[in-house]
Amino acid sequence: MKSRLYPSYFKLHVRWLSSLTPVTYWSKLLGIHCVAAFLQLELFRVYTYDAKRGRGEKITARGAGRKMLSGGS
Repeated sequence: MKSRLYPSYFKLHVRWLSSLTPVTYWSKLLGIHCVAAFLQLELFRVYTYDAKRGRGEKITARGAGRKMLSGGS
């Protein structure tokens, strides 16, 4: 099996989220109008061994996590 890396693995995926919830404690959030969510991609490799063929295969896969950042004006 061939290992493939696609360009989207290295692209920074950003989503801007405005007006998430009403804020009751404004002094902590002065100047913040929107929040950005970044999708963090992680590459990892999995090695498998096929006993019938007597050889190993390498599989490259990805996992995803999220990071939240706030943005000002």
